[in-house]
Order: sequence, then structure tokens, then C-alpha cells
Amino acid sequence: MDINIKPKLFETKVYQPLLASFDKITDLRSKRGVRYKLKPFLILLFLSKLGGADRSAEIADWVKFRFTELKSLLHLDWKKSPHEVTWKRMMENAIDAGEVERVFGEYLQIMSADESELWNKGGKVVCRVKLEETDKQLHLLAVAESEKSLTIEQTTLAEGENE
Repeated sequence: MDINIKPKLFETKVYQPLLASFDKITDLRSKRGVRYKLKPFLILLFLSKLGGADRSAEIADWVKFRFTELKSLLHLDWKKSPHEVTWKRMMENAIDAGEVERVFGEYLQIMSADESELWNKGGKVVCRVKLEETDKQLHLLAVAESEKSLTIEQTTLAEGENE
């Protein structure tokens, strides 16, 4: 199987329709004084929720910890990560929770079997392999396609990180 097929499938069948769903959500803020655009904000909110963050403080911490990488990936011109209070205000005043629920409900309903493919995340300690720098065991985090047990991505974890 060509490894480049899956990213293209993800890009066209999952990612682009998801971004189009973000466009359907109404920004309830006045246009004056807007620091953070709504679409990237919603993307970060969506990712943080997938990452297990529920409260505004958890969301702010999740984004702040990954802000450099996310800023680069999403081509953001933001100087800093949104503060916890900003997250709280945005969720309370900038978006309508009912509308967000409806839009994402529609998105999830139109997903076909190709898009709803199940992926698993797992951590491993590689036996008898030690890092030269720290003399500690090697810890890996992997994402695998569940049906075929095909590893999609794998990375080492820094000391003290958990999956």
C-alpha cells in the first residue's frame, strides 16, 4: 500500500470538510478589537478537546504547551497563545454552543466509512534500548490504524512525558 494515499484521503475527505464546517459557525463578536480570528480559534479549540481538555484553563494550557508548533502549522500571526480568560470569554460570548453542536453533528453525519476509520494511540517502552544522552529507556508514542494494525506515525517521548 502506498503510504501517501492515506494523507491525501485525510486531506480531501476529512480535513477540508471539517474546515468548511468551521466556516458555518457565526462569530458573535463585534468586528472592532478582534485579536484572534474565529476559524483558527475553533481549530485550536477542537484539537484541545480531542486532546482531553475540557475547561478553559485546561484548553489554554494545552494550546500554550503546543503553541509554537501549532502557530507554524496553522500559519498564525498571533504573538502569543490566548490566555485562559480569553478562552472562557470566547466560549461564552463569541460562539453559540447550540450552533457549534448542530454544525459538527451535521459534519459527523455526512462522514462515510472512509473518514470514520478508527485509529489507536499507544505508548511503549522499548526493552533493552537506552538513550545515550540520559541512559534512560526509550519511550515511544505511536498512532496506528486499528483494522490492519498499521503504524501511521511514531515518535519518541521526552523524559517525564506521558502518552
